[in-house]
Amino acid sequence: MRDPSPDRTGVTVTTETAIVNGDPELLAQAVRNLVENALRHGGGTPVEVNVTTDRATVRDHGADVPAEDRARVFARHVTGAASTGTGAGLAIVRWVAELHGGTAQLSPAHGGGLLAELLLPQHASS
Repeated sequence: MRDPSPDRTGVTVTTETAIVNGDPELLAQAVRNLVENALRHGGGTPVEVNVTTDRATVRDHGADVPAEDRARVFARHVTGAASTGTGAGLAIVRWVAELHGGTAQLSPAHGGGLLAELLLPQHASS
């Protein structure tokens, strides 16, 4: 049986030490969903993941999503024209972001491709 998961070869991850008020499992699932979405719909690899204190950014090198569809793709059950998915991945990303007081967004990447971002409020130091 063929594994339906996308090939993660060609995914690079850059992180910095970050303190975030939130559920680590939910946040990890949201980032995983962004990566899998980039691999499935973003033209394959390379995919770059960058995690900082207030955001996780996933960049692919595929086609941009039209501006009028960028918010819509975060709705439940919305998939791309050629998708075999359920339309739950980005909806979960948005839900996790909102649960943590943040947002999720798509924007065109400089030089081509797409940036998918999970944006979180900065942690207040004590």
